[in-house]
Amino acid sequence: MSVINLLGDRRDAESASRIAEIALSQDAATADAAIASLGKIADSHAIQALRRLHSGRDATRRAAAAHALLQCGQELAARVRTAAAVDVYKRLTVATEIPHIRRPAALALERLNARSRT
Repeated sequence: MSVINLLGDRRDAESASRIAEIALSQDAATADAAIASLGKIADSHAIQALRRLHSGRDATRRAAAAHALLQCGQELAARVRTAAAVDVYKRLTVATEIPHIRRPAALALERLNARSRT
């Protein structure tokens, strides 16, 4: 797991596809580490993998993916990839999303929109 965490901390986009496979692991701790790393990597492959997990049947993985997608939004905003961050956040503000994900996503979206108006 430490390697998975390290790759996420380094934002290693080249490893996103492999980490996405690991996110499907039967071992919950390994899967959680992979999901969190994908949130830090925040490239298109990582976001696609997280969206698949977020729409899956496993409630635990859905929640972990939602948190990782929030992280993706933060990473994208920090990289000044505003349009991509807005897209991530918008998908997390739907009424069916759990409130502790929906609220911070809505606030982040509001901040990004306010920043783009100035």
